[in-house]
Amino acid sequence: MLLGMSGTFSRVALEALLAARVDVRGLVVPGLRPRPLTPARRPIHPSAPTAVHVAWDHGVPVREVGSGAEDPPDILGDSRPDALVVACFPWRLRRSWLELAPLGALNLHPSLLPAYRGPTPLFWQLRAGETRTGVTLHRLDEGIDTGEILAQAPLPFPDGLGWDALEERLAALGARLLVGALGSPTTARAQPEAGASYQGPPAAADLELPTTWTARRAFNFIRGAAGFGPFTILAGDGPVPAREAVSYRTEGIEPGCVRRVADGTEVGFASGSVVVL
Repeated sequence: MLLGMSGTFSRVALEALLAARVDVRGLVVPGLRPRPLTPARRPIHPSAPTAVHVAWDHGVPVREVGSGAEDPPDILGDSRPDALVVACFPWRLRRSWLELAPLGALNLHPSLLPAYRGPTPLFWQLRAGETRTGVTLHRLDEGIDTGEILAQAPLPFPDGLGWDALEERLAALGARLLVGALGSPTTARAQPEAGASYQGPPAAADLELPTTWTARRAFNFIRGAAGFGPFTILAGDGPVPAREAVSYRTEGIEPGCVRRVADGTEVGFASGSVVVL
């Protein structure tokens, strides 16, 4: 059984499980109250199919849960899956969920745990200027992204890649880890304490960029996390709003300087400059 949402991570995980002929007993998604979710009034050709559309197309039952607080018998009836798979689900699961399936509850997390635990790991990796990311498949426990690791795979951060493209790559990588782990016994290992970190949801101050950053870091952050913007660049003559990064170069104006250019506003950072809109 898969627990997910409408985003890329959940859809790609479900598609991979179905392609591998895994018997997916159901899809559980967040909603206002516990109820079956049926394809009444659905678009015939949705512009952006979600995990729910994929489930409907393959005859997989879909159920909404109200707050994450319901016990499995209230939601699933007599259905008892061998394993729970979580791919981008917004709520922590109660112990009754964690103990539901003989193979336990597995979670796909878009970072190389134990670093970047929490609900928005990709945002924080982009903000930190990481040069690589990755996916971890781990067991769920009652902590937040603290369970034993089953598999991990790294992925480089290409320059200028947007959030949707990053999620697609990470989701595909995670789906391969998931199918592989379900197909053969995997030895779990405890997460190390060294390098562990947790970040909560971003606040307004986390959308500010100092010009002491490198131009490459600023460019990749604005491009990758654009959906969280607009951003504010703390330039020398005052804040510069930025909703999109057009380009960057490693030789440019001095850090903190701002000038108008043909395709936007150029702002000087350490080791170059960024043109923003």
